[in-house]
Amino acid sequence: MLTFITAVRHPQNSVSYARVGRLLAATLHSVCRQTDPNFRVVVVCNEVPAVEINDPRIEFIEVTFPPPSLERGADVDFN
Repeated sequence: MLTFITAVRHPQNSVSYARVGRLLAATLHSVCRQTDPNFRVVVVCNEVPAVEINDPRIEFIEVTFPPPSLERGADVDFN
């Protein structure tokens, strides 16, 4: 089985979270049209976007990571 894993932008780090949802929906619809049904999709996000797709192969995992800081760098404080 093949597993696709994707992360969704933090809501506070997007100009339009509705657009993020539309792009995710387009991606999920594309992946679900694969000819081999033996796959799953794991979407990691802080908030599940409003997507109208109902497929048992798609799983959303909500996390509580803070939004990226305005400072650029490799270190992110998770405290």
